[in-house]
Amino acid sequence: MAAAFEASGALAAVATAMPAEHVAVQVPAPEPTPGPVRILRTAQDLSSPRTRTGDVLLAEPADFESLLLSRPVLEGLRAAGFERPSPVQLKAIPLGRCGLDLIVQAKSGTGKTCVFSTIALDSLVLENLSTQILILAPTREIAVQIHSVITAIGIKMEGLECHVFIGGTPLSQDKTRLKKCHIAVGSPGRIKQLIELDYLNPGSIRLFILDEADKLLEEGSFQEQINWIYSSLPASKQMLAVSATYPEFLANALTKYMRDPTFVRLNSSDPSLIALLCRFEAVLQSCQFIPFGT
Repeated sequence: MAAAFEASGALAAVATAMPAEHVAVQVPAPEPTPGPVRILRTAQDLSSPRTRTGDVLLAEPADFESLLLSRPVLEGLRAAGFERPSPVQLKAIPLGRCGLDLIVQAKSGTGKTCVFSTIALDSLVLENLSTQILILAPTREIAVQIHSVITAIGIKMEGLECHVFIGGTPLSQDKTRLKKCHIAVGSPGRIKQLIELDYLNPGSIRLFILDEADKLLEEGSFQEQINWIYSSLPASKQMLAVSATYPEFLANALTKYMRDPTFVRLNSSDPSLIALLCRFEAVLQSCQFIPFGT
């Protein structure tokens, strides 16, 4: 069964929110607060204090230091302006660092891109120049945005190579970039083409991420290409899927890809996980962190 948390103490399965293969990470919501709350700057509020709803703020102080991330990643988050984790980041990043397959559902603006970018960067072995992480996006604009977030957070990681691979760019340029590329971000069509041409070695991928998974896997979109890409990747990979919605077709599709995934939900009806920070040490005790390069 998938992993689950209870805020009051030891780890425990608390709710079934998906088909039999999935279990939701569910924690009692905090006492309702009348109206929106004014907060300090967080990862989703970088310019000035403003009114935010409960799914993008924490009722209790927390910081990225508490997540025991590597020093370069912490320094990069700080340099990029990410001062405090949002609730979805506080819930999902520790689970992703444990190597679990994750389905993260949260609305736009809650910090989902920072979630998988941080997990990806923290898992990298920079000395290994092969492509270790593959991220698929449904549009060019989203792929470019992901690249911008990763390079901003990874600014303190000397030698980091992250590149975008989308249609309309020369294949010769892609071939050159893939000779030194830790993280590949691209559209399903171009990534499939690069694998077919033997420019991208799928055997080195250890983390496979679907951003906007509901758009990637909806009927008539990219499902055939993603199925092909997935079948070319190692069986032992970790997988993350990020989506603002979780319709039935997405649940059915992800069931085929993932191994006992953990479901992290954060939306307006399930506002935040306030006490998870206190339990993070318990999670670490049950995890063994193994770098991709070992």
